[in-house]
Amino acid sequence: MEKIVNEILKAPKVIVLRHIMADPDAIGSQYGLAQLVIEQGQAKQVLIAGDVPSTLKELPPFRNSSLSLSEKLLTESDFEKATVVILDTSTINRVDFGPLDFSVLNKAQKVIKIDHHPVGLDTHGQPKDNYPKHTIRYQDTSASSTSEIISNLFEVNTYDISLMSLPISQYLYTGILGDTGKFSYAISPRTFNTVANLIRGFDMKDFTEINHAMSTTTLEEAKMKGYCYDKMVVDDDTANIIISREDLNKHNWPADDMARFVNLLGTVQGITKWMMCVQEEDLSWRISLRSTEIIVNDLAEEYGGGGHPTASGILLPANSNNMTIIQEIKEKLISKQ
Repeated sequence: MEKIVNEILKAPKVIVLRHIMADPDAIGSQYGLAQLVIEQGQAKQVLIAGDVPSTLKELPPFRNSSLSLSEKLLTESDFEKATVVILDTSTINRVDFGPLDFSVLNKAQKVIKIDHHPVGLDTHGQPKDNYPKHTIRYQDTSASSTSEIISNLFEVNTYDISLMSLPISQYLYTGILGDTGKFSYAISPRTFNTVANLIRGFDMKDFTEINHAMSTTTLEEAKMKGYCYDKMVVDDDTANIIISREDLNKHNWPADDMARFVNLLGTVQGITKWMMCVQEEDLSWRISLRSTEIIVNDLAEEYGGGGHPTASGILLPANSNNMTIIQEIKEKLISKQ
């Protein structure tokens, strides 16, 4: 743990990446770590990639963030002699490199992966994540979120969590809040201890404002939620909804916004597992699998996806056979015990 902290804070150039289709934890941990390196590290250059989704841009930590100025389309030269930290991303194919691909990591001085998603091992006992062999990994599947891990990582030596500024604390708090469903699941005593340390010494309004912003909804979002409830199909204890590009275009709804409502299906009494399929602009399909208890990440892995045991995802590239594949996944989910 201490080695990883030192590698990051002593690096002259740091690039912080996260997964595609970013959620609050991916963005919160990315911004939190980048800001921490700026404030406490030795790096002369700190770069991040990937825009903040529209649904998160108005949250207090990101609304006026100076880090938004660092968002850019990275070039291959940016990776030369850089320490690249990849957060909240179990497999290399889900890293948001922008227009680049994972081959740019060969130019990096060091690659560090920090994550809380489970990853299987191959026959040689190596992680099946396709990261470069020289990758330094820190994985903690007992953590609620990668934001929790980042908070805990820096509780060593002089890099005490009490040194964190308000922006860092807000970024990481937002990430934890997002991945626990506002403390509804994936929590532990450590989660609450971490949050207590993050908010200690600050005005509580700086954090309750985040809670409020993540709990309120616009009129258009309310219509989207109503659409989900109306169109969901229930088969015993399993619910599913398939939202095509045509459906989204008809209402002028962004795919990212719609995909956020996957957990609505699980709020219906009697539903223990569910699936949401949303078609992107490029006609690929984003498939989200969820359950209250049954393991679903093995099903996601069958189709090149992955994630947590009870919360996983699949991305199907545009293909004329996708509806057949979606039907197949749906039937497997229904039969899962």
